[in-house]
Amino acid sequence: GFTQLAMQRTRLNQIFDQRFNQIERWSNNPWRSTSLYIIGFLTGFLFAQIVSTASGAQSDQDVVVSFLCMLAVEWLSRIFYSQSPDQRSNLFQILNWFKMGLIYGLFLDAFKLGS
Repeated sequence: GFTQLAMQRTRLNQIFDQRFNQIERWSNNPWRSTSLYIIGFLTGFLFAQIVSTASGAQSDQDVVVSFLCMLAVEWLSRIFYSQSPDQRSNLFQILNWFKMGLIYGLFLDAFKLGS
């Protein structure tokens, strides 16, 4: 479930587990999961546009922002590809699509700027 760590089985943990399992079952429908993947991709693309615009306005933080984006992409890739394909939940699939949208948005912005 959601709380697989060695934690106490409190009422709050049980509620989180139930809600997470309900959302996971709801998103197992192929049409719903596809729409969630597209939303994840577009959200990543939007985030890339926001990041590049905000860091471009203040050019003193370009290196830090690019490092953080690279770190997030590598971290998400490590988590996603360390699991076997049958064990990947829809949440990790959506995060992977977010990552692809982020990379696509940053590449597109780099082509627009010609750098």
